Amino acid sequence: MRDCPQKKALNAMNREKEEEADREAGMGAIHRFNVVHAKVAQPQVQAKGVMFVDAMVNVKTTRCLVDTGASHNFMSVQEAKRLGCRVSKEAGSMKTVNSTAKPIDGVARGVELHIATWKGVADFSVISMDDYDVVLGMEFMDKVKAFPIPFYNTMCIAQGGAMPCMVPVVRQQGESKLLSAMQFSKS
Repeated sequence: MRDCPQKKALNAMNREKEEEADREAGMGAIHRFNVVHAKVAQPQVQAKGVMFVDAMVNVKTTRCLVDTGASHNFMSVQEAKRLGCRVSKEAGSMKTVNSTAKPIDGVARGVELHIATWKGVADFSVISMDDYDVVLGMEFMDKVKAFPIPFYNTMCIAQGGAMPCMVPVVRQQGESKLLSAMQFSKS
């Protein structure tokens, strides 16, 4: 260092930058700590009830029930026709409470869905339904790594490893409380 005064000055500048970075890192940790403990205004849920997302299928809009209690995805026969979904005959049956098992009408495979900015495909069992036209069940949520956030009227789709897609949900409360149970089985 005695022989090269410029190297001495360069080392001093590097040391100074490292000390400054250490000070900033300490302040950053304090800022992060304060954020964790900061009081955040809680949003108010606008409505209670079941959650729906609006989706595009074959350039037509449909409203899908988000149902974490459903094991599979379902679509009514009428909605499958309206949306132009190709339904293939497959074995399987549906049984509702206090009724006999009935065969499903078929399966719509590879239905292209556009939900907010997310695009992907899903399979639907096509059945006769009175209450809802399209049901997104756990089959959909597991496949696309989706989960509802009822308090924020949102559903998060985390598929693809990129930024998660936050989808607004519409909350709708029915006129009467309804408990529906169906059993689906593949042959």
